[in-house]
Amino acid sequence: MIEETILKVNRRKKRAAEKRRRKIKRRRNVFYDILTAFCVIVICVCSILIYEDISYRTDSKAEISEIQEYRPQIVYPDDSEVDFDMQASVSYSALKNINSDYVGWIMIPGTDIDMPVCQASNNDYYLQVSFRDEYSPYGCPFLDCDNDSTFRDMNSVVYGHTTYDGNMFSSLKYYRDQSYYLEHPFIYMMLEDKTYCYQVFASVVLDGSEDYRSPYYPSMADFADNLRYRSYVYSSAVVTDDSRVLTLSTCVATNSPERLAIFAVLINPDGERVDTSRITL
Repeated sequence: MIEETILKVNRRKKRAAEKRRRKIKRRRNVFYDILTAFCVIVICVCSILIYEDISYRTDSKAEISEIQEYRPQIVYPDDSEVDFDMQASVSYSALKNINSDYVGWIMIPGTDIDMPVCQASNNDYYLQVSFRDEYSPYGCPFLDCDNDSTFRDMNSVVYGHTTYDGNMFSSLKYYRDQSYYLEHPFIYMMLEDKTYCYQVFASVVLDGSEDYRSPYYPSMADFADNLRYRSYVYSSAVVTDDSRVLTLSTCVATNSPERLAIFAVLINPDGERVDTSRITL
């Protein structure tokens, strides 16, 4: 009698233990199912975001390539003389018809910087809007909204993104090297009726809050001297109080307050032809 009672108690304990194991197993399975579902959702969301990012960037590259078909043409003879007479107003009109905010074409020979520049009523619009007025993580290079659209200010500032795949203004980062400056000392801004040629004189990393983007300064010579003191490169370009400067500004890193700015002085104030081979670097 006692043995039967003991057996019954043991069986009840075993059944209870088995129920607990099954309950724990079910809970564990539910947890793993939820975790698996969560991981699948995360993977799907990340895949969609990556696909969209790739798609946007592919579209942006295609757009840049397409827009370059309208670019103004400049001829470089063997003697390195730049024929500014090849600047075609037809290109300006064609690009202006695509986007009325178009103000000019920027080009640095030998680099990927060869694209249109726009100007909006604020400095936020073209951060994520392409030249064709569509969303794009590349945005579009744009002239500061406070600048004169004909680049007649003492300091004209053009902004552009630095991207992880090396597009837009990404190649400006190489101006931290003297040899890169010597290989790419000139920046061209092609307008409707003339082409300006600028010589780089400083490459500086600044805080975004610094005053390097004002259209005018009490003394451009003093402003330039301060930049030269902090510059990564040395240049023989002459900057006086009467000089006009082009500033190219881009981010150093994502979400960083620092900016890399390339400063170049205008060497043909009236858009006249120049022989760059005669210019001291």
